Amino acid sequence: MGEFLEETKVMNLRTDNRKVDKIRCNDSHQKQIGIAFIGLGAMGFSAAHKALNLPQVKLVLGCDVREDRRRRAVQELNILVENDWRKLVYRDDIDLIYVATPNDQHVEVACEAMKAGKYLLLQKPMAHDIKACHLIMETQRQTNAFLQIGFECRYSLLYKHAKEIINSGNVGDIRNFHMDYFVSLWDVWLEHPDGWKWLAERSGGMVGEKLSHYIDLFQWYTDSLVEEVDVFTTMPVLPYFTVSDSLHLGMRSDSGAVGMITFSFCRASSAKEDQISNVKGYGQGSFSAQTLIGERGSLYLHDDYLLDLFMYKRDGKIGPHLVCRKDYSGQCWEDMVHNTRTELEDVVRRVACGEPPSVSPEVSYQVFEVCFAAEESIRLRQPVRLAKWRKKTLL
Repeated sequence: MGEFLEETKVMNLRTDNRKVDKIRCNDSHQKQIGIAFIGLGAMGFSAAHKALNLPQVKLVLGCDVREDRRRRAVQELNILVENDWRKLVYRDDIDLIYVATPNDQHVEVACEAMKAGKYLLLQKPMAHDIKACHLIMETQRQTNAFLQIGFECRYSLLYKHAKEIINSGNVGDIRNFHMDYFVSLWDVWLEHPDGWKWLAERSGGMVGEKLSHYIDLFQWYTDSLVEEVDVFTTMPVLPYFTVSDSLHLGMRSDSGAVGMITFSFCRASSAKEDQISNVKGYGQGSFSAQTLIGERGSLYLHDDYLLDLFMYKRDGKIGPHLVCRKDYSGQCWEDMVHNTRTELEDVVRRVACGEPPSVSPEVSYQVFEVCFAAEESIRLRQPVRLAKWRKKTLL
């Protein structure tokens, strides 16, 4: 496993981090593919439904250990469903494996699929602990398999637009990133009889499960890598949780940029329809907002369909002023902040065209290094430097 880490160069990660768009192949070069969805909970079922309408997809199959989910997929999607994922991984008519199982099952399914020569779209987190991530990465290196982690925020309209403004150079390099993220306890967290999402030994912790998207965005926005992480947390508000459900996560990157994410389960107000629980009104939804402070200007992103751009100088005078406000009213909430539809379309197209993933396995892996170093910070109640912590994980 140490071989992989020695071969992964920081410069390669930075370079890959800039890859946002790929040249699209002609329709004549695309093949028809088959997809198997392993895990038919909220994410897997929704993705399977989307896949049925993609022109490059000739076959959609599913798998889940729960009978109620298998029955629902058969009735509502009219697809063949198995109760053993191995029956799908070794089928010749399946090209892409979409993994949406509980986190502690990712490593077995992912490694077996890559060894079987399949393309892989693996929902975040990569796995439930860092050693399982090591094993996935070592298998990917040995097989040279297509592996993309589900970082759909990179495809989302709000965050893509922010990245385009940053890339333009108008606001200068991002020096400070702050995010407030509050969610109500969605129904999807209550549908698991074994409660695996709030059991640390199965989920890997709240940082990877809920915040890995935004650690990835911080590194993407700043074109840098996190070097140090420090997490402040308290006893869980929800007494049956064995993960931290209320925390402040601080990061320092190799570019000098700093970031802070404040997260909690609470009675979060959402003026718009919530993505998962399908509720409307205040007190049952979610709230998130991001502020990006650059050298010459700043951005404010609100998932209530707004993006504000401020600049610090006008007419020779220094003082923040609003340059423009982008209002995305009328856009689908999911397309705005969790664009799994476009992500799936892009991965399918890449598989059909023989292109590499849009986010390399190495870049994704580094995000989860930060996540699990953050969990170490929670345990130790002190900052954790990635370089020192990384050496410990190889023992």
